[in-house]
Amino acid sequence: ATVTTAASGTLSTDAISFSPSAAVTAGTNGSLIVHAFPSANNANFQVCNPTAAGITPPAETLNWRVVR
Repeated sequence: ATVTTAASGTLSTDAISFSPSAAVTAGTNGSLIVHAFPSANNANFQVCNPTAAGITPPAETLNWRVVR
């Protein structure tokens, strides 16, 4: 699922720069990938699992900003 958060003034042609606010938890071993993408007035984040293994992601806080 995609997590969407309001980012007033964001355009779909902008970029989203982000980093996790804490270290990657041991349960994921860094296997999950976060994709960030803008849309009109929103910043969107999607967690993807490129492996065949089932991984349940822990709660994560991201620090992010819109780059134009």
